[in-house]
Amino acid sequence: MSDNNLHQLLQQQTILTQQIRNAANKDEKNKLTNECKKIKNQIRNIEPKKIPIALETQKQMYKCVQCECEYCVSGKNRVQIVYCKSCRKLRQADILEYITKDSLKIYSESDAGTILLLLIRLKSDLRLDLHNTLDTIPINIQLPIKNACCISYVGCLTETRIKAREEIMERIHSGQIQFGFLVFRRGTDKKNNINTFTEIGSKAWVNEGLNHNPNNIVDMTTPLFIDDSEDHVASVGQINGVCTLQIHPGENLLDLINNNI
Repeated sequence: MSDNNLHQLLQQQTILTQQIRNAANKDEKNKLTNECKKIKNQIRNIEPKKIPIALETQKQMYKCVQCECEYCVSGKNRVQIVYCKSCRKLRQADILEYITKDSLKIYSESDAGTILLLLIRLKSDLRLDLHNTLDTIPINIQLPIKNACCISYVGCLTETRIKAREEIMERIHSGQIQFGFLVFRRGTDKKNNINTFTEIGSKAWVNEGLNHNPNNIVDMTTPLFIDDSEDHVASVGQINGVCTLQIHPGENLLDLINNNI
C-alpha cells in the first residue's frame, strides 16, 4: 500500500483518539476505542517492518526542531515527535500557524481575537486541504482561482506538522496558493453527542472568519472548500457562506474545482 494510504490511516487514528477523549459516555468511548484498535491493526498490516513490534519500546534520540536540544522518545511512535519535553509544553498551546511567502506566525488561544482580525483582512475564494487534496497535483500546476489558500489539520507536535509547513511554503513560492494555515484543534458537541469541529483553531473556525472576494473573475458568490475527510467537509458545511466538497480517491482536483466554480 502507498504512503498516502498509511497517512490516511494515521489521520483516522488521530481523529479517533481525540474523539475518545471527548466521548460523552462510556458506551461511545468503548465503541470508538474498538474502531481505533482496528485502525492500529491495519497500520501494522500495511508496514509491519517499518517499526518492528519488538523494537517499539526502545528509546530513540532526536534533536528538537525548535531549541535543538537532544531528547529521547519511545520507538513505538509511528509519527515522530519533533519537540523536546520543554518545547512540547509551548507547542501544545498552539491553535494555528499562518504561513506566507516570507513569514511564519504561530498563535495560541489567547491570540484568538488577533487571528480573527487577520482572517478578515485576508481573502480567499478557494480553500484546500493539503493531504490527499492539494498534494494530489504537482507544485508547479496553477489553479484557476488566483487567491487560493491551504488549510491543513495536523498534530501540533509531530513531524507531519513540519513537513506540511515546508510543502505549503513551496506551493506559496510557486504561486499556486497565496498563503496557508496549519490548524491543531477540533471540537465536539457533547450535549448532543455529535462532532461539530467548530471550536477555536479548527478548520471550520478559520473558514468562517476568512474573508473572500465576491467580485472575482469567475463571479463566485461564495468561497469553495475542498477536503478528502468527510468529517472536515461536514464541519465546515455547518457554517454559513462556504460551499464544501469532498474529494474522493481517484478524482481529479482541477476538474472538481473547474466544475464547481
